[in-house]
Amino acid sequence: MGVDNENSYKNEHGAKGINSLERMIDALKEKKYISMSQKIYRIADPDYEEEQFYFQFLIEFQDREQWILHSTTSIRDRITEQQWHSEHIKRLNAYVKKAYVVVPDGLDPKESNNARNYHEKIAQRKIYSALDGVVPFEVAYRMIEHKATSLMESGQAHAKL
Repeated sequence: MGVDNENSYKNEHGAKGINSLERMIDALKEKKYISMSQKIYRIADPDYEEEQFYFQFLIEFQDREQWILHSTTSIRDRITEQQWHSEHIKRLNAYVKKAYVVVPDGLDPKESNNARNYHEKIAQRKIYSALDGVVPFEVAYRMIEHKATSLMESGQAHAKL
């Protein structure tokens, strides 16, 4: 596969991941698990003009807590980019409490292992991280569902689940 074909494949694969994450967020909104979502969330440091800090999605729960989500199909050195962005977004927006990189459920074994290893480093506090985790779609959905239902009255939460 030539460089152009490989880049084209990676771009297409990445776009599918973003679309899948957007569909998941739409489904969560439909179930009223989240009250708001924004695709392409950007924010600027107040001392600077440019909105240089970016995550693909921002979601908000009924209690106004916000999470940022970023889809990727590969965990490489460039994850430091999401680290940088999430650290500054959390610093600038006090409502943002969680930041997750979300990977597809059916990731190839090598990439799945990379994602799991990176998540474990975060969870076991082996590295400093502004990210709260690297999780598959299914796990992200369950975490959002759990947070949302914890805000509901028990009867309403059981009905939703």
